[in-house]
Amino acid sequence: MGVRRRCMGNRLAKGYNEQVVRPISNHRIMTQEQCERAVEALQDRGFNASHIQGAPDDHGVWLDCVWDEELGDTRSFRIHDEEIEWWGAQPTYK
Repeated sequence: MGVRRRCMGNRLAKGYNEQVVRPISNHRIMTQEQCERAVEALQDRGFNASHIQGAPDDHGVWLDCVWDEELGDTRSFRIHDEEIEWWGAQPTYK
């Protein structure tokens, strides 16, 4: 459920297109256990993955050594929370 406002920068103004302003509620809180399970499942399937904790309540999973053809080098990137949940639910081979 959003709040309807007419926005112009940070000020409310008349005559501008309406936008729906909604609080951010889609952000999931990943736990250390979810991330560790996802890392284990990814590693079981040959991916180079790691669990990184950025802040006390900010757990994430990073894929490392991903080849970037354009740069001719490897990069690391954080996977989305939905992907962490999916990988964390996969069976491991151990």
